[in-house]
Amino acid sequence: MLPASCSNESRDADEDVTSLSSVKQALSDSTQENHNQTVCNRPPPDRPLDFGPADQVSIVGNKLVIPARIREHKDPSGFTAQAMVFAAGELSKRALKPSWGILSSKGVLEIAIASIVPSGAKSDEPITFAIKVTDASGAARWSDSMQIERVDKGWTVRPYGSNSKLALSVRSATTMQGDLPPVESPRPPIPADEVLEMLDAAGVSTSAPLAEIAERAATGQSFEATDSAGDKGGEAMTNGLPTVVCFWQAVQMSDSGVGEDYLNYDWWWPSAGMLAMVSGSTNWLGYLDVWGCTPPLNITSGYHTAYLVSASYPYWASGSGVTVDTDNDGMLVFTMGSVYITEGIDQLIPWWPQQMEHFNINLMAVYGLHFNPGIVSTTYEFHAKSTIPGGSQYAGGEVHIATGDSSSKWLVGHEMGHAFFDKNTTKHPPVNYSICSTFPCNAGCPAHPGDPDSHGYNSIEYVSTNVNEGLASFYSAAAFNSMDQTDCWFGSPNWSCSTADANHPKKYMESKCVSDPWQGMGVEIDWVRQFWAVRTYNAPNHPSTNDMLNWINQVIGFHDDNGYFALNAAAEFVGGSLWALWDANKSRNGIMH
Repeated sequence: MLPASCSNESRDADEDVTSLSSVKQALSDSTQENHNQTVCNRPPPDRPLDFGPADQVSIVGNKLVIPARIREHKDPSGFTAQAMVFAAGELSKRALKPSWGILSSKGVLEIAIASIVPSGAKSDEPITFAIKVTDASGAARWSDSMQIERVDKGWTVRPYGSNSKLALSVRSATTMQGDLPPVESPRPPIPADEVLEMLDAAGVSTSAPLAEIAERAATGQSFEATDSAGDKGGEAMTNGLPTVVCFWQAVQMSDSGVGEDYLNYDWWWPSAGMLAMVSGSTNWLGYLDVWGCTPPLNITSGYHTAYLVSASYPYWASGSGVTVDTDNDGMLVFTMGSVYITEGIDQLIPWWPQQMEHFNINLMAVYGLHFNPGIVSTTYEFHAKSTIPGGSQYAGGEVHIATGDSSSKWLVGHEMGHAFFDKNTTKHPPVNYSICSTFPCNAGCPAHPGDPDSHGYNSIEYVSTNVNEGLASFYSAAAFNSMDQTDCWFGSPNWSCSTADANHPKKYMESKCVSDPWQGMGVEIDWVRQFWAVRTYNAPNHPSTNDMLNWINQVIGFHDDNGYFALNAAAEFVGGSLWALWDANKSRNGIMH
């Protein structure tokens, strides 16, 4: 949870918490002692300047003149600029030398056209580009996409057209370290009845226009509706002066920054894939993309109401999604009122959810599905603030996250992993936590008399139990570590799922659990490292996660003590790179028991 000084619990649900200036003021007023350690006291992502819309760009002589306004307290002498250019079928980046003095005195940015046009550009082809300006702190801002074209002996400029792929490329170039990479997939249809029921329960009007937009979205049509005055609003745009509205949520984690690649520090992160609505003079209802953004909307300047729903469906290949409720009490709808949106200008709305758990869990689960969507179409149902006996767990086909555990992305990812392998495979290793070993492999011993379910990453269990636990932790590791590289880190506690150290050696069971019989036994850390090696070593010729699912499905049958032999026989049957990597690493990781 966020510290009390920056939580939203004392705010009215309709209070405007989306103004950048009000957010900054709230942050500066905070008196939290460890302010450098909390997301509460870090300012939301800023920008060096604001660009004017593309239809106000002009060409004077041999220069491009772009309306722009420097943000308060920004010094343009520290600005740098580059262009992302799409021409002659090629995408390239070009460093620019703009005239900052003009920007300061006249409110325009002047750039020599010659610095934008690549040498291979064809004389009869439009050149599509966008300009990125970065200040000394690293904050950046992209302009709208534009096109220039040769006319006679000069140039003409026009807004971005629908015949270029630059918009996606520009968006992908703005992702920051730890952010999700882009995907080129269509947005999914929306379950209209479900959405309308949720919004109605939250007190959101479900008038005829909203019902119409939901029905259109449910059939994959354009997000479009007509308001009560008969005016169209909120339709997805491919031309004109689009406005993209983006939502970033405050995320605070208890176990981030251990060496992982994604969602790796406390900050405002895009509300990737979440269900959202922007209403008012416009009506748009849909799923945000991986950057937490709507598609380009034709929206009028003014105050609008925005809603976020704790449900995601970010166009996975498998068609799977995520919902988060509170012990079957319905998904959460977070309302942001009086959001001022300016036509033609991309909007960034940082927000503090009143129920942090729901949206934390949602985002963490999205990272898992983004990289490993699986082979079945299903909904992963999470229950936040769960009171189920035994704490956070996967049980009855649903994931239960106890109060306080929503700040642990590794735990959320682990329980998501249990659900993932349960739903995507037909062969399931049994769990039996009845083994009680000696230190340091005794985490599986009952914490209390009559409690047989204690388990730790280094506790000796029947081997099939730790195959099951190892797969779940592998999934969590694969959600937050890049599978394009072999290094892997896991939190809670911090250990490497690829390399060894004195406290976490390779062949952990054989090295640390020396007084125990090993046959038919295993420890989770050894199995996580084995699964990571099979999935990521020997790039790019390593198997995919779906290949691993097929491998597990080839197992003839699991029993408590045959996990290794069952998977070994199935790997040999599958063959190829999976068998080669399995066979090369099974002895190194000490799992042959």
